[in-house]
Amino acid sequence: MLDRRTTLSLLNTPRVGRQTATQILRLVAAHGDTPGNLAELLDFVRGRLPRSVDVSPDAIRRATDEADAQIAEAERLRLKIVWHGSEHYPRRLLDVPDPPVVLYVRGSLAALNASLAVAVIGTREPSDWGIAVARRFGVRFSEAGCVVVSGLAYGCDTHAHEGCLSAGGTAVAVLAHGLHTVSPTKNRDLADRIVSAGGCLVSEYAPGVRAMRNFFVERDRIQSGLSDAVVVVETDTEGGTMHTVRAALAQDRLVACLLHDDAHKNHPKSRGNQALLERGDAVPLGDAADLNQFVDRIRNRTQRNYHVVPNGDEWLVKREGADRATSVHRTQADAVQAARLLVGGDEKEVVVHGEVAPPKNRVTSAGPLFDGADDGSDS
Repeated sequence: MLDRRTTLSLLNTPRVGRQTATQILRLVAAHGDTPGNLAELLDFVRGRLPRSVDVSPDAIRRATDEADAQIAEAERLRLKIVWHGSEHYPRRLLDVPDPPVVLYVRGSLAALNASLAVAVIGTREPSDWGIAVARRFGVRFSEAGCVVVSGLAYGCDTHAHEGCLSAGGTAVAVLAHGLHTVSPTKNRDLADRIVSAGGCLVSEYAPGVRAMRNFFVERDRIQSGLSDAVVVVETDTEGGTMHTVRAALAQDRLVACLLHDDAHKNHPKSRGNQALLERGDAVPLGDAADLNQFVDRIRNRTQRNYHVVPNGDEWLVKREGADRATSVHRTQADAVQAARLLVGGDEKEVVVHGEVAPPKNRVTSAGPLFDGADDGSDS
């Protein structure tokens, strides 16, 4: 495993983007080698990649100096840095096609590896009913023992976070800029309360990096990647919510969405929900029974075992039921170690099936989900 400084230096290297860096990190893991600095790392990968990464000694020095500056600024802001392969890197992100190489975190690292996590997302312009439902989803998933993941945006994100906190739950907010600031500014108080309640703010961008349009799309894949399931409150047929849904489906996450009743099904922001249901991309959530069943599906999914499988001269790590391998390794020992990182102490096993643990916390409220103004919703 590379250290923090070498990993950041790699990201700062000319002609090395996130995907190339991920290739390099996986190559290092597969061979069990640990280069001690950027120069050694580039020597190690020379000839092993489809495209060569040849840079000058001056470029290596500049990349390392920039990494040192990023580490110093993160420490000044009291941010934690986790990187692919490090102890606290979110294990769910190890199983996605395009993981972030580095994450900057303000708050609790434990929130990133909770037993259950659900992303609650939706439009910035929900209906009044959508606002109430977003808060109720935040409450009910918190009652079920789930960390609630969202993007801190106006609208559905904000109200899902508020509902989660009102129920004493833990929230994770994924931002599309460096953590030197919080955007939107009106949600700075909410961000502080998320951290104070044991949650965290997360970004793959270094402090000082401003949000750009494409960063929001890239952020969406992290929201779904950090979660076992994605729940859509309200959305039109295009936009950031649909980006997150597409990422979730590519990452083999469960997807559900609010089932609008007759009184609200003609709202413009229900069209995306209807499209998802018509295509079979999402399961409907219309009442407490639907929600309990969905939480049970999440639990069953997260309790799937990981298997270490021989494949010629290599060893594959595969999640039970998955079509593709999560990672490829040179030795069985390396594969087992990688699989145990994915398991992360949950009720799963490596290679052999363990007993399925009984459900811990069911949703306690009974009856219809969305026909009142309780559960912390706006009146």
